[in-house]
Amino acid sequence: MLLKRHVRFASLAALLLLVPAPPYDVLPAFARYMRGASAPPLAAGVHAPNRPWREQDFDRVARGGLGAVKLMSYHPPESYARLRGDVPRIQFAVRLDTPWNALPHPEQFVAANVPRLHALIDAGYDLWVEIGNEPNLELHPQAEVAFARWYEEVLARLRAAVPEAKYGFPGLAHDRRESAWLKANAAGIEASDWIGVHAYWLNEREMVDPRRALRLIDVHRRFPRLPLLVTEAGNYNAAVSSAERRRQYARFVRVLDRLPYVRAVHYFILSGTKEWQSFFLDNATVAAVGGALRDPAPLLDGLAEARRTTLAAVVPLLAARPALPKVEAAPVAVTPVPTPPPSLRRRLLVDPNPVQDSGDTPTTSASWFPAAGAVPPAARLRTASEYLATHLSVRLEMAPPVPGTPLAVQLAESDLFAPVGGDASVGTGRPGRAASVGTGFALLWDGARWRLQYLRSGEVLADVRLAGVPSPSDEQAWYHVEVALEPRSAAAWIWRRGDPQPEQPNAVFAPPEVAAADGARPRALFLPAHPLVNVVLEGMTRD
Repeated sequence: MLLKRHVRFASLAALLLLVPAPPYDVLPAFARYMRGASAPPLAAGVHAPNRPWREQDFDRVARGGLGAVKLMSYHPPESYARLRGDVPRIQFAVRLDTPWNALPHPEQFVAANVPRLHALIDAGYDLWVEIGNEPNLELHPQAEVAFARWYEEVLARLRAAVPEAKYGFPGLAHDRRESAWLKANAAGIEASDWIGVHAYWLNEREMVDPRRALRLIDVHRRFPRLPLLVTEAGNYNAAVSSAERRRQYARFVRVLDRLPYVRAVHYFILSGTKEWQSFFLDNATVAAVGGALRDPAPLLDGLAEARRTTLAAVVPLLAARPALPKVEAAPVAVTPVPTPPPSLRRRLLVDPNPVQDSGDTPTTSASWFPAAGAVPPAARLRTASEYLATHLSVRLEMAPPVPGTPLAVQLAESDLFAPVGGDASVGTGRPGRAASVGTGFALLWDGARWRLQYLRSGEVLADVRLAGVPSPSDEQAWYHVEVALEPRSAAAWIWRRGDPQPEQPNAVFAPPEVAAADGARPRALFLPAHPLVNVVLEGMTRD
């Protein structure tokens, strides 16, 4: 009997080992509760077909469990009712269309749309109404000024006629003078209930680039009061595979989930007319979008993925005709493609309660300890872009520090050591100390010793001295330096150039819990006025 139990247990264990990992590279969602209960959940969904809805469209939304759909103003209330019946929690945005390259008279435009909006509001739908779409495709001189006047009048008339709806400024087309349009329309945008943005990319690097798909971060900085809706999104590279597209779409959902001001994302396009066929979302991509914010259940998700994979492989074989005699082809030499190295080479392991001597007690009044008369170690250089990443690593080679002269390598939102108001002693209570309000990490030479620090809003929350660092006495002996960050740990290494990198860091600590949200705040690399070469910055987002 005992032997049979062991055999059963071993068989079950072997079976579990055959179960694949969860699909779409899904990892647990970055919980919005870290920003407080006031942050509503992100709604992930699709842009509706640019034609009437069909049965297969409704079926895919229902099976995908989508959280949002952006509809066109000509879609009838019956479409909303069917979608709400299939997915009760679904949220709706609706685009009010304008003629191509023309602005209809505001009174006529409002009169044409008010009856539709009233019908939807009376049916109990909570509407996010987008007034137009990509108006900056019209590039004649002063087009943005003309649209600003038109938009403000239309907004006022719509709000007076249907006050229950939430009205938003439309998403702009990429690379079409967006900054000029946002500036010219600032008054109308501020008067709106929300602002729409479009997020498109060609590859995964562009997908997480604040200058491309994540340009919405800059839009939020301009208008911090307004929630954002990503009214269109997607990879427009026709060569990208379906598997890669759904992996990227799921990851982009989880990136946006870490930005509490983003309320919804709508991938373009569920289905529609043939000219948009390269953008259509297949069933697997719809499922990836709908499930991106759900914490995975590895066994169940793995079994579901195994079923999908098996069906995809077996069904075509069963339907295939008898194969013709096989003709052996000449062997083709295949050049192996090397596996690229990971963005970060190690997973940091941290003692959650690092031992600190009396000299490492964090201070809340200043972030460095300069020699008498020293100037703050403010940055000389910074990266041109800011990065939204949960894991960052900077490596460089550095000349030995000068005793009594502070310097710092920073991964932060802003220069942590830049004095406020140009006076390094203002607000600090001690001469020569910086009064900064920055948030981030710094590898700091305070003039006498190396320290690894974490600051939030100018307050030092962690301050650990580096141990075993080479002496700076030899001015010719340059250093290798690395600072690596991830949500649960920070570490720094310093070793002589030409020597192997130590296995153990010279300093490592677990940042305060509040630092886990820093991945949702763009950070840059700041470098000191000190001889440096071979600077490498790496980063990635694990969502």
